[in-house]
Amino acid sequence: MTAAQSTGYARADEAVENGLKTGLGRPISSVAPAIIKEPFYPAPMLSRKVAISRHAMVLENWGRQALAFHGKAWKGSDCPHIDAVPRTLLSGAQGIGKTAFLVGRSDNPGFLHSTHGLVSLMLLPSHKKAEEALEDYQAFAPAGSPPAVVLRGRSRPDPAANDSSTTMCRASETAQQLSEHGVSVRSTLCKKCPFQADCGYLRQEANIKLCLRQRTGLVIFAPHEFAYLPLPVEAKPDLVVFDERPRDFAVEEVHVSFRDLEEVIFPSRLGFTRSREVRDEEVGESIFFQERAVQPIKQALLGAAGASTGLSLIMLRSAGVTREMLDQAIADLETLKPHNILRMLGKTLGSKSAEATQADLSLLTARLKSSAVSPVHRLQFLFECLRQEVEREHEVAVSVFKRGRNPDDGAWEPGISAVRMKELKHGLEVPFLYLDGTANAGMARIAFGADLDCHRYPVERHAKITQVLGCNFAKRRLCDETQGKQNLTPKILGENQRLKSWLEEVIARHPKAAVFGNRSVIKSLTISDPERAGHFGALRGKNTWEHHGSVIIIGREQPPLDDLEATARAYAAAAGDPFSPGDFVTTMRSIRTKEGVHSTEVKVHRDPWGDRVLRQIREAEIEQAMDRVRLIHNPKPKHVFLLSPVVVDATVDRIEPWRTFKKGGSRVAQAIARYAVAFLSPTDCAKYMPDIWASKQLAATDLPPAKELSKNPCRFIEGGFDGKCPLHVAFWPETQSGRKSRRKTALVFGDKAEAKEILETLTGELRQLEILTCA
Repeated sequence: MTAAQSTGYARADEAVENGLKTGLGRPISSVAPAIIKEPFYPAPMLSRKVAISRHAMVLENWGRQALAFHGKAWKGSDCPHIDAVPRTLLSGAQGIGKTAFLVGRSDNPGFLHSTHGLVSLMLLPSHKKAEEALEDYQAFAPAGSPPAVVLRGRSRPDPAANDSSTTMCRASETAQQLSEHGVSVRSTLCKKCPFQADCGYLRQEANIKLCLRQRTGLVIFAPHEFAYLPLPVEAKPDLVVFDERPRDFAVEEVHVSFRDLEEVIFPSRLGFTRSREVRDEEVGESIFFQERAVQPIKQALLGAAGASTGLSLIMLRSAGVTREMLDQAIADLETLKPHNILRMLGKTLGSKSAEATQADLSLLTARLKSSAVSPVHRLQFLFECLRQEVEREHEVAVSVFKRGRNPDDGAWEPGISAVRMKELKHGLEVPFLYLDGTANAGMARIAFGADLDCHRYPVERHAKITQVLGCNFAKRRLCDETQGKQNLTPKILGENQRLKSWLEEVIARHPKAAVFGNRSVIKSLTISDPERAGHFGALRGKNTWEHHGSVIIIGREQPPLDDLEATARAYAAAAGDPFSPGDFVTTMRSIRTKEGVHSTEVKVHRDPWGDRVLRQIREAEIEQAMDRVRLIHNPKPKHVFLLSPVVVDATVDRIEPWRTFKKGGSRVAQAIARYAVAFLSPTDCAKYMPDIWASKQLAATDLPPAKELSKNPCRFIEGGFDGKCPLHVAFWPETQSGRKSRRKTALVFGDKAEAKEILETLTGELRQLEILTCA
């Protein structure tokens, strides 16, 4: 440590600690590490044609069964009524045409156009994707198709307004504050709001209500959030489609600070005139209710939290916490829910809507912001999570756990967090279709129901994939804002700046390629055309980049450990499994390549659920990124440059180190890129391309032995070059009079007609050229 600190490096302590951790993870041993012969992700078992047809078959079978469940037929088929609810997951490929099956494409109507008399709900990753789906539905809708709407939240722009700043709910900020306090907006604010006549949200409700009354059917496009909320006018969908993975993994979380656990909950008081006797009675009654169950559980939680790293269920049980006590506490907390917000609303807006004004709403919003949100709801949530676990055999709670300070949030206080899976409001008892090309079946069944019938048919991408290893392209090295927080030395800052410059050169060499990466990384890079760039977390389902012939993917989305574990805990608890927290560990995984496998080190999570969630955030997001350029139905292979030290479910054509890729590839690749020629003799390489090879000895290190070249001269150019097939040629340069021209060989990347001209730009005039083979 002393030696490290003497270097003057600002993060010497951290560097030594990381080195020790790495060393402990790789103990010295006389036993060689096991050779991994199989890829982490197996190759697709089915041919491309068969796998693509299976996707179509699953979709059509689900559509037929969904209509049969409601006693209807599809495409004139005679399908009898069925009682079993078809609930299906289809995964394995992106860009296969799953969404087109539903909303139509190329003048062909989709399945949803045939759902006459039914209410169909299609849930998509964002409002924008919902609006795009509506546009496609309407563009390909034949006469008589069910009407369709986009369900917009209160804070979304009102399409009927003249400007984008007008929201669906004119009092959306007030509505948000009421929701945070646990108050129903529809039954309180909407009835007194002065903007009822102009309200886009109420207009949306009226439109849906009218469509339901006409009984001709209705197709509702909405963002994912509405899967867990009641629909306007209590609409009940007859079938549900969930497109892409939920952004929040269908997990909800609350946090209760240690301070909230220590304090007694007093009835709310907002300055309204009330007698001292009434107030004392309220306080006494509140304390009595809490002493029965709430306070003992809070004290037990504080004791268990202070005694071990996890939250010991054994200690909680020994303190008398039982399922029955938790039931009592949850019921008692219901009586402690504050009524001051309702009193505040009534006092501010008055008893009649006509009395409320914009000034009244502003005053109400200000009062709501200044009122602390009661911990009652959060405590109920925490107790409900604990109730599911307190009688399990695990030593430590899974869904309820300690959380320390958050360095990025100064208002965050240490305490206890609780997580659980959201309750799906629509699709449990009616036909349900989940579409996600990179879904994990185990996680899908936790999120959407154990009866989900999972189908996965991977399709080999029509692509040339180059994976670049030797650099992790971390956000901390590429983002100016992140580096500013690290107190780095000038030397490290210079290295990071050079890395950024090399990346920008790579991007500039491929001006037509789509570029994806971490949001802050993309923001920090200079990209000639910002429209060709996108970032992880905002790519799913988008067709924006499908016209690009290549894609560059930089780095990976590595989530903060605490956030990852919080999500994984919800899945583990729902599955009834224990959970093993801890830092990321390094392991070996094998990339699937055209030639076999290539092993590399990968950071993983030690818990199975933790690693599943990690791969959905990191690896699956990379797969989603590469598929934005659509690699299934493209007639010619597109190029994928994956600059990331991870193992994804794709067949890699070529592994290349960053040290050569950043300079345009290996010296052989540079020669082909500049001159469209690869000479097959070290002597010729040095003679004709001295700008690349300074000596024949250097060239000899890049070319295989002559014996190997004579058997298969194209083999050392792995996967060809940019999809071009070279010509294997023999040539005889012109010589001075009286000297015999010697036969030489090369690979020329061009047509037969131009091969001689390509060579002569390097060799001078040729006496003879012979095409040996077309590789």
